[in-house]
Amino acid sequence: LGWAVVSEYSVAVPAAVVAVAALPRLGARRALAAAVGGAAPLTLLGAYNLVCFGSVFALSSGQEAHGAYAELASRGVFGVSWPTLSGLAGLVLSPSRGALVWMPLLAALAWSLGRRDAPSENRSRARVGAAAAFAMILAMSGYPNWHGGWFAGPRYLLPVLPLALLAAASGTDRLLRGAAGRVAVAVAGLWGAAMLWPLLASFPFPPEDVPLPAATLAWPLLEAGFAAPSWLGPAASRFVLGAGFMVVAAAIVAVVTRRARERVAALAVAALLTAGAFALPRPDNWKAELERAVIGDVYAVGGERGALEALRERCANPDRCARVDAWIARRDTARSP
Repeated sequence: LGWAVVSEYSVAVPAAVVAVAALPRLGARRALAAAVGGAAPLTLLGAYNLVCFGSVFALSSGQEAHGAYAELASRGVFGVSWPTLSGLAGLVLSPSRGALVWMPLLAALAWSLGRRDAPSENRSRARVGAAAAFAMILAMSGYPNWHGGWFAGPRYLLPVLPLALLAAASGTDRLLRGAAGRVAVAVAGLWGAAMLWPLLASFPFPPEDVPLPAATLAWPLLEAGFAAPSWLGPAASRFVLGAGFMVVAAAIVAVVTRRARERVAALAVAALLTAGAFALPRPDNWKAELERAVIGDVYAVGGERGALEALRERCANPDRCARVDAWIARRDTARSP
């Protein structure tokens, strides 16, 4: 827990939940040993802060040089203030960053917490994992940049996803006892895979305002011939990632379902949901156009270049033209020998 907090300061919130739940059960000697172990990395962090910033309590998050981030960090506790409903809804349900949208299997948490037939140890773990995850969601919902910028999924919830999935395991086990539950679990796994692989093959850091980016951003990039930079090259990279997706999808169906009709039902429902997602219209505004042009011209490989120049010809005002010019300059500078 100490190393986790040093690596990502916001993890202090769920770490405190786990520590409060665990320490009373350890006994005095083991609790003292755990406290000493947790203090070791925090002591190193304090020494680092003292050397770099003049105080053991001066975290790097408070030393931002970029104007926008410095202003953000000055609010609340390094930018984190009171929880907000918009942040909660965004982290859990939004089509761009919602945890349940990217990883529907987390919904099995509800079945875990509702079980009465599971061993008390399993129920206790489910409660602690759920509490740690909810504490993180609650804390980060008070951060104006709760979406985490350009990233695939709920970036700031990554540290607690293992705990949340462990907590959901008991509920998943309960679902797997029935045919309908097995189909639902298989569909959830297939959906998660379908939302991830196109991004890995095209551009793995979708902007925060793109809903279901695998369908509305990654697929159009693939159709246009763009791919994520890879030492394999675009064609080989797509083949490897596509084969990986097929293996993962086949494994999910084979492991989760028991009968042929369950497999057919899971594949049919997952295909229907995925087709619906991929039929969604792409975001069509200036910001989305600029984002797609930057991804295609600056970050991705392959495809036809010149999207920024094409956008420059129809920018509506000087500010927009200046932004496009700045990206063209950055692109050309990066490509120069």
